[in-house]
Amino acid sequence: MEGFLKEAPAERADAFAAEVDGLEALRAHIRVPRVLDHGTKGGKAYIRLEFLELQGSGDWKAMGRMLAGLHRHMGPRFGWQRDNYIGLAPQKNGWCDDWREFWRGRRMRPQVEIAAARRPVERQRGIHKRRTGRI
Repeated sequence: MEGFLKEAPAERADAFAAEVDGLEALRAHIRVPRVLDHGTKGGKAYIRLEFLELQGSGDWKAMGRMLAGLHRHMGPRFGWQRDNYIGLAPQKNGWCDDWREFWRGRRMRPQVEIAAARRPVERQRGIHKRRTGRI
C-alpha cells in the first residue's frame, strides 16, 4: 500500500486516533493528507497518510490564505471533543467558553508544569557536567 507510514509502540495508538480525528476536522477548511489507514498490527500502532509531494519553494501566499481562513472559522466554544497529544505529552482539551481560560489552563499551564518538573533534572545534569566536563 502506498502513502506515508508512521509507526510507534502499540501504546501510542490513541495518539494516532486523535491525529485522524484532527485531520478529518481540518479537511473541511484546509488541505491536509487523507488518512488511508490506522490502527495496530504486529504490536505496533500505525497511521498511513496520503503522500504529499512538498516543495521547499511552495506557494507561501496560498498557504497563508489557507491558514488565515482556518483561523477565521470560529466555533461556539474553545477546545476540542477529545483529548489529544502535543508530541508525546497528553494534551487535555475539553470545552471552555472563555479563550483565556482555555489557553492558560489547557495549553500554557501544562507546558510550564512539564518544564518545571524537568528543571531539577537539568540542574543535576549541569552539576555533573561542571564536575566531569562531560554531559
